[in-house]
Amino acid sequence: MDCGLGTEWPDGLPPGGRSRRSSSPSSSLNINHCHGYGRLPPLGVGSEEDQEATEMLVGNAQNLMQSVRETVRAAEAASIKIRVDSGYSMRWIRKRPWYT
Repeated sequence: MDCGLGTEWPDGLPPGGRSRRSSSPSSSLNINHCHGYGRLPPLGVGSEEDQEATEMLVGNAQNLMQSVRETVRAAEAASIKIRVDSGYSMRWIRKRPWYT
């Protein structure tokens, strides 16, 4: 997945805001993945066994993240399908102000 890591903001936050809003859990996962929350520091001097163990952990974490992402997308798709098939709809009605 190409996250455009070369275009990160200096302070790690988008221009004009201190928070990120996402429209769905999967886009939130994408934001966390792309902006490197929890990113491991570069491998330092260690034994070959340590490096292999770290690579295995990173690979397992990436596989887990991919599985979670796919599961969330499937759940979102099922949720949208259920709402559409049920014919259920919402209508927003503005409340009367207290001063009227």
